[in-house]
Amino acid sequence: MARIQLILNDDEVESLAKWAFLECRDPRDQARYVLRKEMKRLGLLEPDILEGGNSNEENNDAK
Repeated sequence: MARIQLILNDDEVESLAKWAFLECRDPRDQARYVLRKEMKRLGLLEPDILEGGNSNEENNDAK
């Protein structure tokens, strides 16, 4: 697994932290979730299909 570094301004960091809190995620996990969701939407990444047809991220949305 590779790591990348994102440079965010103070407003972006604060917004990401608030969004992560609302969805019961760590801000790093929230950033990964948003990136993966957008890559899947654009067809750049294959969806992770679990039993019942729900993706892993969709299951996390139910929190």
